[in-house]
Amino acid sequence: MTKLKGIKSSLSKLAYNAGYHVVPRWQMRAYPFVKHLKELFASRQIDCVLDVGGNKGQYAQFLREEVGYRGHIISFEPIDYNFAVLQERSKGDPKWDCARMALGASEGSLTLNVMAEDSFSSFLQPLDDQPFAQNKVASAQDVAVHRLDTWLAAQDLPFRRIYLKLDTQGFDLEVFKGASGVLDRIVAMQSELAFSAIYKQMPTFDEVLPVYMQSGFRVSNMFAVSIENFAAVEFDCILVRADRD
Repeated sequence: MTKLKGIKSSLSKLAYNAGYHVVPRWQMRAYPFVKHLKELFASRQIDCVLDVGGNKGQYAQFLREEVGYRGHIISFEPIDYNFAVLQERSKGDPKWDCARMALGASEGSLTLNVMAEDSFSSFLQPLDDQPFAQNKVASAQDVAVHRLDTWLAAQDLPFRRIYLKLDTQGFDLEVFKGASGVLDRIVAMQSELAFSAIYKQMPTFDEVLPVYMQSGFRVSNMFAVSIENFAAVEFDCILVRADRD
């Protein structure tokens, strides 16, 4: 195995010297996204990632293993069994914290629809004609909901160059509204924009994006999340604050 790693390293160096960059096949699809985040995090000196919609920790692990981010991460996840997995995966990483809650525009509690594939779980009901078979309600769970600005103020955290990652299945705009008091600390963000709604009353990109831009953010890049029959369904949109270059 050590010999094989040495061969791979030598071949990578030869390719680099010839003007090429070697990317494993399994990394090729995500490579532009990874490259963009690496450059953005370095440029904006990100000191904390708020991972809203943490699920089982996939995004946090992606940041550590692919992007190479070594700063602080706080993952928010309301589903009980997902949170248990999240906590277990974060053990041993002193800069990765977890909060068992959902975020929204107001304090209180809401009923979360837990889908057959829990990464689709949402406060919204799935449309009958949406393309994902696993996006069906399997159970429901009442969860605590907090405003991000209220929660951050209560924690008295020192971070001032925050990257806000949103993946809440149609609820990103509500989370953003609840962050209005701390937008000056968020220098960049990521939101999943719907080009084709998959939930009832789900705001689409043309409703959500103007709110972000009117709040001082501008689009940095966009990466496809899902495409069905050559029609875009969702994109991860990366935005940066126009006044924090």
